[in-house]
Amino acid sequence: MKGIIVSAVMALVCFCALTIGFRTLRVRRRAAFMVGLWFLTVPAFVIVHRLTPANLGLLPASLTEPWPLADLLLGLFAYAAVFFGGILQLYNLADRGLSLRVLIDLAAAGPMTVDQLVKAYSAGQGLRWMYAKRLEGLIDHDLVRCDGGCVTLTASGRRTAIVFAWLQRALRIE
Repeated sequence: MKGIIVSAVMALVCFCALTIGFRTLRVRRRAAFMVGLWFLTVPAFVIVHRLTPANLGLLPASLTEPWPLADLLLGLFAYAAVFFGGILQLYNLADRGLSLRVLIDLAAAGPMTVDQLVKAYSAGQGLRWMYAKRLEGLIDHDLVRCDGGCVTLTASGRRTAIVFAWLQRALRIE
């Protein structure tokens, strides 16, 4: 259990370090920066794991692992899973969803003009379709309302926009 707790704490430390890094540095290759920072925190994970008692001063004996190496490896696995399956994916999805689809379309069709790309987006469905689909989802979740062609935020939509605008600023995802 110690390895899991240490991995959760290190994931939080890594997330905070990434946020500070994105806010203070000009990072061009975000994914490489994130993975590099994660690799730098792995030795810190090992040191924290080795220097803390098996029960962390609070765990009952039934939740402590008698083999420290097994607990360390489990903790490292959990830390890697949280980072690569959670934190890194969160940043990548927030930063690259539309861009990846554009790359896929260009790979499938070859060189295009901007107008052709707008029409070809998502296997020919076009950017207009993508926005209509997104708008439909926002309406279904009661985040916006459409009245006479005018789109307005609902109260929950306004709260959601405020939270995510703050997250984008905090994480420097523009």
